[in-house]
Amino acid sequence: MKWPAIRLDKSELTFSSEGGVETVTALNYSYLGISCAWEGTQTVNEKNEWINYVPSQYVFDGEVAYLIDGEWYRVIQPQSKDNQSSNQIIITVDPNTSSTPRHATIQLECGDAFSRLEINQNAGPR
Repeated sequence: MKWPAIRLDKSELTFSSEGGVETVTALNYSYLGISCAWEGTQTVNEKNEWINYVPSQYVFDGEVAYLIDGEWYRVIQPQSKDNQSSNQIIITVDPNTSSTPRHATIQLECGDAFSRLEINQNAGPR
């Protein structure tokens, strides 16, 4: 059986240079896991190793299940009241004081179903 791809209520987020917080929800699954992220461009080096790769961490503290703590953003998956993983993730983006726009790609999973969330942030003031 082939699993249908994860449908998200938002597949791309764009934040102002001030940063902010957004919530993304899976529309066709009751669970949404965070696999990993890439900051900037997803590329490999001459040894075929990922560059700019940020793994997720499993953190179970009764409130958070998975966490990605990037250089300028954080992605968490909150726990539901019955300690089950939820179908939502929360993205927090720090202010951008540089003159360079930022980009990250978040890889999401649910069993054998996958999706990606693109995060963009505008450049700061010049």
